Amino acid sequence: MRYDKRADLYFAKGERYDPKLGKNVTDYVVLQLNVPCAHMPMSIEKVKTTFGEVDRDINIVHFNEKVPAFTHLTIKGKSYKVQKLVPHRRSVAYVEEVSPWN
Repeated sequence: MRYDKRADLYFAKGERYDPKLGKNVTDYVVLQLNVPCAHMPMSIEKVKTTFGEVDRDINIVHFNEKVPAFTHLTIKGKSYKVQKLVPHRRSVAYVEEVSPWN
């Protein structure tokens, strides 16, 4: 497996009200930058067995080392939200693409 992509890991610290914007804003903490990873789409059969739905666009991100718990990540400018994190010796994250937050 080629770890040819780089991911930036973020953790959602909490939500607060911003009076200037007039809405709730989520604060993110950068955990690690430039973590090597392998990014690939998940098959429809595996999405069905893992999440119970077929219409979700889930991707798999493999890391070559154990990474800390995180809630969001970016790869090549695209933002993803973690749906499931498997923290073993080499961590695996199941992620879903979301609109950019920063």
